[in-house]
Amino acid sequence: MPKDAQQQDFDVEYLALLTDRDRLRVRVKTRPSSRPTYTFQLECRFGENDEWMAVFRADDFHERPHLDILSPDGSKRKEWLFDYGDDKRNMIEAQQLIRERWEQERQRYEAELNR
Repeated sequence: MPKDAQQQDFDVEYLALLTDRDRLRVRVKTRPSSRPTYTFQLECRFGENDEWMAVFRADDFHERPHLDILSPDGSKRKEWLFDYGDDKRNMIEAQQLIRERWEQERQRYEAELNR
């Protein structure tokens, strides 16, 4: 994900390993005054490749919470999420969704790679 002016406002950034080939990149504003307030991105390595690839992301860029479902060919599909009108609740719901779907999204991406 390119580092733009909006991303520089995140004051918490870390990587959470899910497996040795899967990780979650987390960026959060702890005291947000405006969106974006969070981004959770699943990054995976496939086959013999040691390069981390962005597979699936939840964030509230574009003024609304949404998912970006990424494909190996560089395309992406946006899936809009319900906006609770509360940035903290939106962030909690997005993080939960990423944790529930990460294995499914990894398998989808890998299947697209092997086509």
